This record gives sequence, structure tokens and C-alpha cells, in this order.
Amino acid sequence: FALGLIDQIQHQNLEAISKFNELLSDKKYNLSERETMDIYVAMQESYLKLNLYSKVFEINKKINTLIANGVDYPLWSYNIQSRLYLQLQQFDKAISQLKSEITLLYKNPKRDSLIIPSAYNDLGYYYHLKKDYKNALSYYNKAIQTATKSLKTTNPFAYKSILLSSKSNIANLHLDRNEFKKTISVINEDILPKIENKNTPIYIQSYLMLGEAYLKT
Repeated sequence: FALGLIDQIQHQNLEAISKFNELLSDKKYNLSERETMDIYVAMQESYLKLNLYSKVFEINKKINTLIANGVDYPLWSYNIQSRLYLQLQQFDKAISQLKSEITLLYKNPKRDSLIIPSAYNDLGYYYHLKKDYKNALSYYNKAIQTATKSLKTTNPFAYKSILLSSKSNIANLHLDRNEFKKTISVINEDILPKIENKNTPIYIQSYLMLGEAYLKT
């Protein structure tokens, strides 16, 4: 299983799927339902990356059967179904599915404090792709508000991570709406001063957005 996950990380998804299938098909491994769940979730992720959507739905049925049997679903894989609709550019279905996934997360006592703010940030991004900027901004801010309550004092590192991600999305939203002064303000005041490691994608992305905003003003 670990070797399959390494294949997956290295974008060798066909090799990963082969290893996962071997685990599932060989009875000598005597897999528990929880182990089977982990393999299905990993396999579904590889199929999603390969854009093999029929396989994603096929695996999803098997996962739902295990869930119905009381098997725990890995929390941080909560958004696979909504991401499937996103890749198909079915934004309304993606938004509806993600809202359902957030509802289930709230009901799960095993969730950590980062997962709900992350989900709200994702939901804002889904609305953003749909060009529903009002709802996108609302959920970006909700991600920040939720993180402030659940993470600011208990996990400052995670709080800073979700704060920067959501603020970057907000800056990008203003850029898409031609609100260039707001873009510049968010980046200069809320993002760049908080980035300690300059060798990161968000640092580079911020300067690219800043350059575009200055150019257009």
C-alpha cells in the first residue's frame, strides 16, 4: 500500500492502481474493511487524476457500501466527489456536493480544527470558478472567521496557512473583478508581511498578481 502511495505521489497513477488492485484481489492479505476503505479511497484519487470518471463513480459505489456498513471514511478525502464534478466543470453539482460534505464533516466528532475552514475555502473557490463572486468572497471570509475561532490560539501554524490561502484567493477575486486597488491592498497588507519563507508558491503568486494589478492601474 505504501509503495502504491509513493507511485501516486510521483504521478505514476497506473502503477499505483496496479498495486492497489493486487492488494484487493489477493485473498492472502485478509484485508479488514477499514484497510479496504483506505485502498479504495487511494485508488479513487488515482482514477480522478487520470480523468477516468466512470472508474471514480464505480469505486465510489463500493466506498458508499462500506460507509453503510459503518466503516469510517478518511476525513481528508472528504471532497473527492465534489472535485470530480469540478473537473467535469459541473460547478453547481460540485458546490452542492461540497456543501453536503461539509454537513457530514460537522457531524463527525473525529474532525480536526483545520478541515472545516479548508472546506469553506474550497467552497469559495468553487463559486469563484462559477464567477459568483459574491458567494465566493463570503465563503473565503467564512474560512478565515472559522479558522480564527478554531485555530488561532490552538494551532497558529495551521491558522496562518489557511489565512494566507484564503487571503490569496480574495486578492485573486478582486483581480478578476478589475478591483486592482483592493488586490494591491490585500497583497501588501495581509499577505506579503506574513510570509516568512520566500521560496514558496504563494509568495511568487502574490508578486505575479501584484505585478498584474499595478500594470492595469
